[in-house]
Amino acid sequence: MGSGALDGGPLEVARRDKDKNKDKKDKELSDPAVREAISGWYDPATLTLLEGTPLNCLLLTLSAGADPGIEQRQRQLVEAYAGAARGRGFAVLGVVYPGADLAAVASAAVDAQLDGLVLEGEFPGTFCRATGCDAAFKEKRRHCDPAGGVGGCPESVSTGAGA
Repeated sequence: MGSGALDGGPLEVARRDKDKNKDKKDKELSDPAVREAISGWYDPATLTLLEGTPLNCLLLTLSAGADPGIEQRQRQLVEAYAGAARGRGFAVLGVVYPGADLAAVASAAVDAQLDGLVLEGEFPGTFCRATGCDAAFKEKRRHCDPAGGVGGCPESVSTGAGA
């Protein structure tokens, strides 16, 4: 079993637009069909594409400190998608990028009933305690480990989704 990062939603498009290097433009985003596919990836119907795969844990883009309207829409999509994914037996983690509002992340993680968070980039060591996520995730005791299994975890936050 393994985990899969599903980069999607309007926040992922905004994050890629913001982070693209001028020397190395994300050519994919210049294609309207690709932008639409990324934007709409968190439609629960896309979960059928994962049937029969060895995945048991999904990493969903949760927050990146973007425009509040985009962040709110992303949280709504993640909440609905996470619920549908859990209904199909997946564990679900939220990927958080620097610039995210700590209180909003904590609230969104609890509302979406996420199994944990993955911090991509530099964050203060007290992130979990500051947001209150440690208490919320302590009861779940589930995460995606690098070996691809889902099991108990003493910590609720892992760093480096791409590591």
